[in-house]
Amino acid sequence: KEEKIEGSLTRISYIAPAGRSSLEVFRNYESELKEKGFEVVFKAEGKETGYRFGRRYAGLFGQIFEYNDEGNYYVVARKESATVALYVVGYQMGLAGGLKPIKGQPIVQLDVIGSKVMDEKMVVVSSEKMADSISGTGRIALYGIHFDTDKTDIKADSLPTLEQISKLLRENASMKLYVVGHTDNQGTYDYNLDLSKRRASAIVSELSGKHGIDASRLTPLGASCMAPVSSNRAEDGRAKNRRVELVER
Repeated sequence: KEEKIEGSLTRISYIAPAGRSSLEVFRNYESELKEKGFEVVFKAEGKETGYRFGRRYAGLFGQIFEYNDEGNYYVVARKESATVALYVVGYQMGLAGGLKPIKGQPIVQLDVIGSKVMDEKMVVVSSEKMADSISGTGRIALYGIHFDTDKTDIKADSLPTLEQISKLLRENASMKLYVVGHTDNQGTYDYNLDLSKRRASAIVSELSGKHGIDASRLTPLGASCMAPVSSNRAEDGRAKNRRVELVER
C-alpha cells in the first residue's frame, strides 16, 4: 500500500559512525520523532519491509541501499504538514560510490516532506567531513552540540559530535582551532556575546577534560548574533544560526 505525497523535500543520506548498530541508530531516531510530537503511520523491520526494499533508494551512494537488506528498519511518521520517511540498514556489500563503509555500519536515508525542516541535531558530522570542510573553507558549522536555553551545560546527546571533534584533532596532530559559539538574535547582543563565549569555553573544557585534547590547541570565542547564516525572522532561520563553528587557527 503506497501513498503519494507532494511538498518540499529535504533529503539527508549518510553513513553513521562505525561501532553503532542499525537498530541503535533507528531507535534514537524513533525517540527523537516521538519527542518532537510525530505520530508513526507505518513501521517495519527485516522482511516486513518487503523484498529488496532498498531498491527504492537505488543510486544513492552507489549500491549501498540497493544491495543491502540485513538489519533494516523503516518508519513513516507525521506531524502537522510534515512527513518523515526513515530507512536504516546495515552495510554488507555493494559499490559505495567512493565511500568506504565497513560491514555492519549503519546507512541512513532520511526524507522530510513538507514545509518544516527537521532540527539538524539529528545529523552527526564525521571527523572526515570536518577535515574536508576545514581544508577547503577554513571552517565548519556544527549543529550537534546542544545546550538548554540560556545555559552552558552541554547536553548528553552532544557526545557523538564531541567524539568526532576529538577524533579530528587526534588524526590531525598539528591542527589548532577557534571554537566559536553563535546565537540567534533573541536577547541582547551583549548577553548573547557572553553566553556564546561561555558555551565555547564549556566545549573546550569538555574536549580537554574528558577527551584528552590539549586545551592549548583550542581557543574559545563568542560571536553572539553577528554572523547569521539565515534570517532571524522565523524559527527555522534562528535554528540555523544557533551553532558552533570550528575555524582553523
